[in-house]
Amino acid sequence: MREPLAGRVAVVTGAGNGIGRAIARALAAEGAKVALLDLDVAAAERAAAELAGAVAVPCDVTSPDGVAAAFATVRARLGAVDVLVNNAGLSHHSLAADTALPVLRRVMDVNFHGAVHCTLAALPDLEARRGVVVAMSSVAGFGPLYRRSAYAASNYGAQAAGA
Repeated sequence: MREPLAGRVAVVTGAGNGIGRAIARALAAEGAKVALLDLDVAAAERAAAELAGAVAVPCDVTSPDGVAAAFATVRARLGAVDVLVNNAGLSHHSLAADTALPVLRRVMDVNFHGAVHCTLAALPDLEARRGVVVAMSSVAGFGPLYRRSAYAASNYGAQAAGA
């Protein structure tokens, strides 16, 4: 019986540590060729070294040009994308009234715009190959969490966009 992920190309953002690293490991265990995208290149390289056929690709998800370059690297090294896991994200703890605008922008840039940039970069492959997007999110996207207004807004936006 053929494994559904065997030989498929999976891209995981924020894959150098934590949940992203665990997702990359699980996808590789199912036979996927995994690209671990992360701003922390050293962490992505360490994680990729543990997985057969995996590659680490530097990527700042807040930069459309950087995302395009990262996906070009993935295609050159592994092939067209079948699975995109939008996992890169960050949180911030403060009341809405106490959240500085640059902090709000940074959280939105990573959690919302980053997912949108990656989804748009992968979309031609995903449409052609009937691929999938897995959007990692939080319950904060369904309702407010105390002292996490920027985080909740960014998660809600990503959920609403389907990214």
